[in-house]
Amino acid sequence: MSKPQVVGHLPKAHCIEDEESPSEEVPLHGMSATSAAAVGRNDRRQVAGCPIVFVVILVIALLASASANVFFLTASAGTDSVLVLPQSATSVHPAGLPLSKSNLTGTWKVAAHYDAEGDFVLGQKGQRHSQWGQDWLAASVNGCKKSGFFIDLAANEAVLNSNSLMLERDFGWQGICIEANPKYYFELFHRKCKLFAGAVATSDTPVAFKLKNEVGGIVGEGTDNRPGAGHDGELKFHTVSLSEVLDRLGAPSRIDYFSLDIEGAESFAMIDFPWQRYRFTLLNVERPKPDLVKWLKDNGYVLLRDNPSWDATYIDGTIPEFPEIYKKWKGEGNINLPTSCMDELNYARPENKKWPR
Repeated sequence: MSKPQVVGHLPKAHCIEDEESPSEEVPLHGMSATSAAAVGRNDRRQVAGCPIVFVVILVIALLASASANVFFLTASAGTDSVLVLPQSATSVHPAGLPLSKSNLTGTWKVAAHYDAEGDFVLGQKGQRHSQWGQDWLAASVNGCKKSGFFIDLAANEAVLNSNSLMLERDFGWQGICIEANPKYYFELFHRKCKLFAGAVATSDTPVAFKLKNEVGGIVGEGTDNRPGAGHDGELKFHTVSLSEVLDRLGAPSRIDYFSLDIEGAESFAMIDFPWQRYRFTLLNVERPKPDLVKWLKDNGYVLLRDNPSWDATYIDGTIPEFPEIYKKWKGEGNINLPTSCMDELNYARPENKKWPR
């Protein structure tokens, strides 16, 4: 498997007060100064802002009394500055588990967003949003459970074709949305999931990331985004491993649903993943390569269904409910769907011609 295209170390992005007068430099994870400024101009939503004097004074006072030294300040035109308190990694996972070994040399930055009701409509209760019925299947296999947990990599748009929004909005699930394309951040800020704004692969690897709407991603010979192919721009990232993201953002060891679709870079995201530390009840993987298929099999995952969109749906074969779930949901060429708790809740069933089979 070819490695992703490697680029140099990241420069610093400017703290932008307006389009023409950059102020003091603030490190902005994953974006070059040129890219950050371009996003601010094109979207008219600044990526990093320049806080007013009293906020700076307050930050200094907070830093003087805090043991951590990582902070991030953002501001948008016409709004108040947003203060984000310092945060540091702990030696123990929030669930009481030891943190995975980390090779990261950079710093984690935390951003905040104020969301008022009605600012952005996240569909309507009772709506499905995923392209091929993945959200319907995830809810069905999990018994329409409330308060589950998901990982959405990559989250892409907040509503359109989202595999996780329905679970979050209608069933009260929590989760982690992972997205590297800043085009989607504004909408994702309105979601309840924790958002990691960066690229996931082997730890602390410098890569190029092509912006091509929903099909953009890490550049590499082994991915869908090849060097030199057409695109709408490019960012430079240092990647973070998936386990580092899950550790940092407090994911539980049992994750009910994992959506993995990063345009041919799925194997890069799962290299050296601690499969026994984090377990997924159900996961969708777009066109998994042979190495990832082997890792899944070796770690107890069983293929449940696949579909014409190249999504492969796996289930954890070690859970007590596996025999019952597998018997009911295994397609074996039959595209007709079994009765689901989603039927009782009056959710529209996915079309058979698009259904994992």
